[in-house]
Amino acid sequence: MLLLILALLGIALPHAASAQVGAGLRGGSGWDRDGETVYAGQLEIVEFGRWSSVEVGLSALEGGRTGSYQGQTGFITHDYREAMQVRGLALTAGLLLAHAPKDSRGPYVLLGLGLGPIDVDWRTDSPTDPTLGSPSAGGGSFTAEAGILVGSMGTAGLGMRLHRNVDVRAQAISLIVPSTDIREDMEIVGTLTFTAGIIL
Repeated sequence: MLLLILALLGIALPHAASAQVGAGLRGGSGWDRDGETVYAGQLEIVEFGRWSSVEVGLSALEGGRTGSYQGQTGFITHDYREAMQVRGLALTAGLLLAHAPKDSRGPYVLLGLGLGPIDVDWRTDSPTDPTLGSPSAGGGSFTAEAGILVGSMGTAGLGMRLHRNVDVRAQAISLIVPSTDIREDMEIVGTLTFTAGIIL
């Protein structure tokens, strides 16, 4: 992932030969794929070039994912419910196409990657399967995991520069949570966020 971030910066830096630099703050909210409200924020440094800009930031995001499925233990079919809540902090790098120069206005495209710690709360319940690990009070069992993992973040979006110091964005952001010994599959938590930023 770090190599991808460096490659992204390598593509963008030639366009920033006569760059100007700005620092900014961004915040907003949106929804995860279950329709729950999420919040996003970012501290950013932007290097403006002739045609595109390079953005490096410290980004924060929270989101969740829930799902239900059926599985078999022997010849018996059980119902399961899985829930995951994540809060992530990532060092991100992004390429902002049609974003430069510093005093420009209008729409632009954002593509970015990030890497950082993700606080994960994960739980799977079944009302009938007794083999998940811990017994539930009403019958069945559950298994749970909580901890901080190193995960990655990917984003793509559209922005609009309303003023040389103000812009707004709509971004699809995904937190990629790695597998563990308990949770064998990698998980992706997808969100759609709307943020406003001030860059000085």
